[in-house]
Parts: sequence; structure tokens; C-alpha cells
Amino acid sequence: MNTPGKNAILIIHGIGQQKPYETLDSFVRGICNAFCNKNLKLHHHIFENSENNKKGSYVRIEIDGGRQYLDVYEYYWSHLTERQISDKEIYKWVLQTLKATENFATTYPDLVSNNLNVQKEWGISKYSKKVRMLRKYMFIIRWFGTLLAFLPPIKILDWFYKMFVEQLLVGYIGDIAVYTSIDIKSKHYETRKLILNGAINELKAILKSNIDYDNVILAGHSLGSVIAFDVLNKLNIEANTNAETHTQCQKVKKLITFGSPLDKTAFFFRDISNKNQYVRRQLLNHLYGFKVKNNLLYEGKENILLSSPVKIQFDHIKWLNFYHAKDPVSGHLDYYKVDENIVCRFENKEFEKFGIAHIGYWEHKPMYEKFLTDIFSS
Repeated sequence: MNTPGKNAILIIHGIGQQKPYETLDSFVRGICNAFCNKNLKLHHHIFENSENNKKGSYVRIEIDGGRQYLDVYEYYWSHLTERQISDKEIYKWVLQTLKATENFATTYPDLVSNNLNVQKEWGISKYSKKVRMLRKYMFIIRWFGTLLAFLPPIKILDWFYKMFVEQLLVGYIGDIAVYTSIDIKSKHYETRKLILNGAINELKAILKSNIDYDNVILAGHSLGSVIAFDVLNKLNIEANTNAETHTQCQKVKKLITFGSPLDKTAFFFRDISNKNQYVRRQLLNHLYGFKVKNNLLYEGKENILLSSPVKIQFDHIKWLNFYHAKDPVSGHLDYYKVDENIVCRFENKEFEKFGIAHIGYWEHKPMYEKFLTDIFSS
């Protein structure tokens, strides 16, 4: 950051059954834990979101006698996906996604980057180990639910279904299924639109605040990192035609992603064009091209280029991505122009376990120190 003084960060939570201000709580405690040697003072403030005429809360972390501070905001969206999708719909969605991925990788082998880690992990064949395991898991869960409907109530079976279907499948995978509905004809597309527009309005309200922040950071955990990326894509397009948006967005100096599945969403949920639709592929790249490498585009049509009306307005934004080897959601981001991919090692050994690592970032001191040192260095 250039002139640390009045700073703000908007944190966007990921998948799961979140509650309001849980993300804000975790993030502020993580900062306080990482900078416990500083004389930090916390203040609760109320602000009015000028974009939607709603009031919200944020926490001001004050240092250096108040000459510097960091205002921490959260964007809460979990309630928008609550009970929006059934286990049957998720089962169908997973199988369709796997099939579409296989078809894409088979049809466009030269378009898939050779260094894309998600390709190495999942393979491009329906016979790859992880794809086979996921298919078997979905098959068992789907038919277990069907069988349960014909059996009398049995506590242990009901508990199993609630834990592994309602909580894991609907509560977690369901969020991904709803938000990644890129088909405008899908009934979940409007929910995705509500989530994204809400995040955009939250960031705009911060940028237009009468506090006039020097620096604004956008941060996202898990699926929240996908939302954060989509926010910047939308604002990048708007900044091309709106002078006020262009000016305000220059305050955004950093993008922080942790536990991010962005490579996986690009590989599994990309909007797939027909093989001969090289014009449409370029249109989509222009509209969703923020920090994207142009290596999955043209397939033999490099000499037929479509000029773009969209110029990247956010080249100044520094992108830091934090990931853990035992976090199956996250990874080293290869598909995007990330400034630093930083592998994490958690002090708490409980978070060093496969799967559980996905929530270990909230207590990871080096992560906070890495992207906030320029603010708390005084």
C-alpha cells in the first residue's frame, strides 16, 4: 500500500452454514492474535450502506493512537442459499459437472494448460481416481436417501443422513452448486445474481464512504474468493464506462484469497462454447478477463482476434493467494495472474489434517502478517 492511514477490508465468507458476524469475529480475532504486540484498540461502528439503504456494523482496529486504523467489514450471504437446493438436484448437478468437464478436456486437450494443478489432480478421464471416488460417493448417498424414505424412523440412520447429506451435501456442496449456476435459464441463477450484486453494493458503499479510505482490501475465503473475483470482474467492466466507478476503484489495492477453489471453478464450471465458437470464447474472455491468463482461448484461431472494449482497470491490485496442501478445496492458482501463491503450514496440528486444513487459515498468524504488515508496521 502507498499511504497507509485510513484502511478498510471487506471479508467474504465461504461455504457452510454461517451466521451473521461470525466471519467478522474470526477475522478480527485473527488480526489481534497476529499483532498482539501492538497496542490495538477495537471499536464497534454502525454505518449506512448507501447502495441498499441498510445499516450494518464494522469493527475499527485502531493503532498508533488513532493515526492509523483498519476498518473490518464482512459481506454475509449464507442466508441466500439456505434450503435453495435439494439433495436430488445436487446429485444431478455433480454428475452433469463431471460429464461436462470430461467432455471439455477431451474436446479441447490443447486448451487445457499443461501446468494446471487441478488437471493433474483430477485428470481428464472418467477413469481418474478422484472422479471415480466422487461418482461412487454420490451414488451411495443418492440411493441411501431413497432407501431411507421407505424405512421406519431409525435414529442412527436419520443422524447419518442429516450429517452427511443435509449438512455436508446440501449445506456445503449446495452453496457451490447454487453460486456456480452460470446458466441464465437455471432457477438458481437469480440467487447467484443476488449474492454477487450484494457483494458489489457492499464494496461500493465502502469505496463511497465519507471516511474516504486511502486503501481498501478485498478478501475471500473458499467460495468467498470466487465471489470476490467476480466482484472485481464486474467492477472492471463498469469502470470502463463510468468515471466515478473508475476513480473509486483505484482505492482497491489488494485481493486476498485463502482456501480458494478458483482454479477448480475455472476447470469444472467454465461456460463451455462449441468448438467452432471462437468469437463467443473471446467475448467471454473480455467480460471475465480480470487477472486471467489467455491460454485457454482460441484453439487454432489465433489469427482471428476480436478487439476488446474492456480494458483492465485494476492492474495495480496485488493478489496474494494462500493455500494448504491438505486443503482439498484450495490450491496453487495457475489459471490466474496471481502475484504470490503462498503455501501455508499451520501451527495448530489439528488443522494439518486433510480436509480440516480448509478452516485453518483463520488462526494462521503468518497470513495476517503477510498482507497487513504495511498497516501495522508503526
